[in-house]
Amino acid sequence: MTAQRDEAWTGAKRGPEAGRCGELRPRLGSRESAAAVTAGRGARPKRCRVRRRPSHASRLLRTRASLRALTLLGAVVVLAAHSPAIANELPNRTVTPGAVITRDRHVICVRGYARSVRHRYDGEWLRFRTAMFHEYGLPHARWRDFTVDHLVPIELGGEPFGVIGGRWDLRNVWPEPKAEARRKDAVEDALHAAVCYRRGYRGLHLTIVEAQRAIARDWTRTPVGMPTPRR
Repeated sequence: MTAQRDEAWTGAKRGPEAGRCGELRPRLGSRESAAAVTAGRGARPKRCRVRRRPSHASRLLRTRASLRALTLLGAVVVLAAHSPAIANELPNRTVTPGAVITRDRHVICVRGYARSVRHRYDGEWLRFRTAMFHEYGLPHARWRDFTVDHLVPIELGGEPFGVIGGRWDLRNVWPEPKAEARRKDAVEDALHAAVCYRRGYRGLHLTIVEAQRAIARDWTRTPVGMPTPRR
């Protein structure tokens, strides 16, 4: 009898999770004696949550919802991988890493070089410009706020225009905000002076390769700093 009473008291101390569904369990906080617990007085059956197996239609709806979510996620990933970010002061390096047509200092330092290799502003140039804006995801309404700029400037041997494999070559151009274009022009002039002028730029001398790599990496952090733009 004592063993049965002890066993009943031990089962009561297990808490509300003790026992199986439908079994009697003691009320927590009851002041009844162990004998009353053993006799079953003051006990209540444990409530059970019946887990119903989902129907075929319910499982089908869940599957369709999961497939739609996965499809949407895949579309977002694809767009992020293939659509460059909206243009900023720095280009998307995947689309516009920079490209050059010469590394000869004696070529670019000839007076009038940039004018001689710059592409004409004709219909072909307009199609080239349109392709660039589309590649950078700019809506037509915002085109007026941007200008076509060359990452490596033409005056430093940058590629002015081109076609590769029947597609426009956008490796050296990107839509730059017009507000930033004047600042970059000042950097380009200073780098050109550091490469071509005998006195350099404020005593700084660079090779053409050093200047090209510096401005292609980040035009806001070149050896010439950020010169004051011309008015």
